[in-house]
Amino acid sequence: MDELIRIIERFPELLDNHGTEFCLITGTVFCFVGYIGAHCVNRRQFYRRQRGSGTPPTYFQAWSTSMAETFLGFVFIGSMMFGFLCLFAGIVDWIDG
Repeated sequence: MDELIRIIERFPELLDNHGTEFCLITGTVFCFVGYIGAHCVNRRQFYRRQRGSGTPPTYFQAWSTSMAETFLGFVFIGSMMFGFLCLFAGIVDWIDG
């Protein structure tokens, strides 16, 4: 427990010393996860529309599927935007020295 408290107390110092690496790694991970997730959601929508007969049997299932896909789309787009912001911050910190 004491080591955890020491790590938390040193966290600002760790970010001051390793902020560039943290931002670049975090940005890359969030961009990659956001892109893959958005691609999967859009691919699922495309193939369901192309098939045409794969509509859910009830209105509630169609509505809940549509809402879940829309929500996940926003989450993944937000993840990509956050990743780009972290990458931008890391590159600016890297250039700034």
